[in-house]
Amino acid sequence: TGAGITTGDFAAQYVPTMLPIVQLRDEILDQARARLHRNRDVTLTLLLGAFAIAFALLGTMIWLHSLFHRQILKPFFAATRSILAIANGNLSVRVPSPDNYRGEIRALLEAVHTLKRYSLDKQQLEQDRQRLIAQLTTMAETDALTQLLNRRALEARACDLCANPEADKPYVALVMFDIDHFKRINDTYGHIAGDRALEIVGAVCRDVLGTGDLAARFGGEEFAVVSLVSTPGEALTLAEQLKEKLREIRVTLESCRPFGMTVSLGVAIGRREDVGQDLSALIRQADLMLYRAKRGGRNRIEGDWELMVG
Repeated sequence: TGAGITTGDFAAQYVPTMLPIVQLRDEILDQARARLHRNRDVTLTLLLGAFAIAFALLGTMIWLHSLFHRQILKPFFAATRSILAIANGNLSVRVPSPDNYRGEIRALLEAVHTLKRYSLDKQQLEQDRQRLIAQLTTMAETDALTQLLNRRALEARACDLCANPEADKPYVALVMFDIDHFKRINDTYGHIAGDRALEIVGAVCRDVLGTGDLAARFGGEEFAVVSLVSTPGEALTLAEQLKEKLREIRVTLESCRPFGMTVSLGVAIGRREDVGQDLSALIRQADLMLYRAKRGGRNRIEGDWELMVG
């Protein structure tokens, strides 16, 4: 070579001195690699910690949201629905129990329960009031012994019956009748037997009359029946049914021997539009026919079928 040293001499002289340099390089590389691993581990640990914190925060938010919904929103909405339902008259609505809540929500639910309870009490009072009104109306309109209408109620309802626009029958029939020799029944068998006879007359009237027909105890042993009919002949048929049904019945009591009874009947017919709101003319005519039946021997039917009351 130009320097007068061979390759072998060069290797023998310099290579041994280069070994520490290689070792230094390897040491530096090892340290760098170790530093990278430590940095990676730290970064991974921080990343995992961040994920853990994020998941913890998310779980906490979900739990808080669920708690808020369960403890605040849900009972609040339930209370709102309950109040609206109660305001609309639905008192069967279920109101959540306040025992599971605290603070303002508990107070709100307690108030809704109080509102529902007061509404139920008011509803019950209104039902009792309506029931009492119905009972008083029935007592005012009904004869206590026979459970038929009284005279005043019969006249009022008969006028309504005549004014009914849906009624398709042109005539109104009034049948008045009383029990023959009723005083003799009381004197012979006693007033209890007489009362029983009156009760039976009421039951027969309810059995014979059709839907919409009216029956009343006018007083004492006198009764009246009002019915819309298509022809005067239907009024006669109704009177005959009452007469025969009552004639067939035997009054039986433990305190006396069985006895029967007969009735005298007077029938009056009027056109529905002519009767209108005044039943008095028809009552006078039926009463006149009843008087004629009693004078004619009792246990009979009288009526002027050609007479139309105007």
